[in-house]
Amino acid sequence: MWRLAAAFVEIALHRRGPESLPASRLFFRIVLAAYLLAGFALLSGSGTLNGTAAVLFVVNCGLYLGYVWLILEVVKFRSRFLQTATALLGVDTFFNLVGIPLWAWTAALQASEIEATFPALLTVALFVWSIDVAGFVLARALERPYMTGLLIVLPYVMVSIFVQNAFSAAASVSG
Repeated sequence: MWRLAAAFVEIALHRRGPESLPASRLFFRIVLAAYLLAGFALLSGSGTLNGTAAVLFVVNCGLYLGYVWLILEVVKFRSRFLQTATALLGVDTFFNLVGIPLWAWTAALQASEIEATFPALLTVALFVWSIDVAGFVLARALERPYMTGLLIVLPYVMVSIFVQNAFSAAASVSG
């Protein structure tokens, strides 16, 4: 199992693609559960875990998987969904786990915004890296150039940010 977990780090470093993972529903479910647990741990550690954030996280996960399925369906590579989705969720789990200490560091430095700038900068770098890796994974799954994968990921990122802002606005109005 450790070798499979290490595969996600190798994917994040562009050393392996989604095709190197097993096309297993069980493995996908395990990675999905790990993704959800790591995401909820990150939300909890950052102090933002509430009902709205939990629903938003699950909705965002569903949108992500639906978007990946749709892209693969359109280009007739639907058979690659399990490996591609597993790779994306596994790498995002890795990023969420790395994000936990960054949030803790940021929270510990809340007394001074200047000191908290460095961990916030690392958080932004982690976000950009996650977009890079998603583009890489989709490019490999679609057998297209990296820039194509990146151009496919960017609309999802924009929709995800829009949905997050809409949920936040709705929560602030109702709360």
